[in-house]
Amino acid sequence: MRPIPALTVFLFLLAASITGQCQKMSVTRSVNDDGKLLKLAITVENQGRSVNYHQEFDVRAMNQQQKDVLMKRIEDSLKTSPILSGTTQSGINEKQLVADAAMDYVEAFYFGDTMKLNRSVSPAVIKYGYYHKKDETTYAGEPMSHQEMTDYVLRVKQRNNPNSSALYKNVEVLDYQDKTAAAKCTAWWGTDYLLLAKLEGKWMITHILWQSPPVK
Repeated sequence: MRPIPALTVFLFLLAASITGQCQKMSVTRSVNDDGKLLKLAITVENQGRSVNYHQEFDVRAMNQQQKDVLMKRIEDSLKTSPILSGTTQSGINEKQLVADAAMDYVEAFYFGDTMKLNRSVSPAVIKYGYYHKKDETTYAGEPMSHQEMTDYVLRVKQRNNPNSSALYKNVEVLDYQDKTAAAKCTAWWGTDYLLLAKLEGKWMITHILWQSPPVK
């Protein structure tokens, strides 16, 4: 499938600008669809330097199949670069793997995908949240087990909301080391703070603390 010219040029210039050792390099990428614009953002941090790329696509006249084709073109363009495909000269891009696990968690609840839930969330996860009902100013607290998360995701799948892909979502990796990491997820229901551990070679979410949007 034909790649996106502007993105391909950016990847070429990026590769040409990176010299020396890349052990400290990290890559964060996100794609958000608000129903009007599909926004692609890429940030590359290397040796104290930051390079950012942003591109917007007007998707108001597109159906879901056309959006899927556009997403495939974006993915094909990213695959042309070893930097953004998830590897560097130093090996696996750990920060992106942490971000991928966090995004899997969010998308599991957006699209009713139990596979994404199970590959990103530890069965022993500890999750607790604070929420408030509409027109109320006080928060109530509630725990949620892995099984309760699975049951909720299955109900989302049954509802099959056609507008799920248009809902806002964003993932930010706050910090990561060789064994542990922290991330922040912003979704339609509020904000989740995640703690992750690398278990059997995979980044898994072990703790979640979340809250509804702040009371106004």
